[in-house]
Amino acid sequence: MKIASPSVVKSCFFGFAIASVIIFPSVAEDSHFGSIVFPDMTSAQGYTGGTTSLPAVLGNKDENENLCLGFGDPVPDYILILDRDIDRLRIQVDSGGRDTTLLIQDLEEQTLYCADDTEVGMDAGMTLSDRSSGRYKIWIGTSDPGQRWDYTLSVQP
Repeated sequence: MKIASPSVVKSCFFGFAIASVIIFPSVAEDSHFGSIVFPDMTSAQGYTGGTTSLPAVLGNKDENENLCLGFGDPVPDYILILDRDIDRLRIQVDSGGRDTTLLIQDLEEQTLYCADDTEVGMDAGMTLSDRSSGRYKIWIGTSDPGQRWDYTLSVQP
């Protein structure tokens, strides 16, 4: 059995990395954790992180004059893709009760929706009405910068 020299392995690895970028563009360019295609997918897992003030990047208030809060990364955590119009959409973060925030930007209308605590705890959640099919950016933030918490994001009608 012949073993390749380290320079051959390095060039093969480098070539693979370039090919993977060209053939399979990175999801990270659009979001940290990929896309949620609704209704085929109804949940996704991720983790919080980042030290950027999300309101400084996206705006201090949303479409309904709710305050936008939280720290995260300027790159969204997910891209939500609605494959059809929907009357009601419930989006909920479950981090085990930690203080999370939720910011959603409708890419078609360029509107922003923000939520903090819900009636049942400190995890963020919101219900959106009359949503058109299309793409939405989603950020899950934390109350203080740099906090890393695992969470599940659920999307339900």
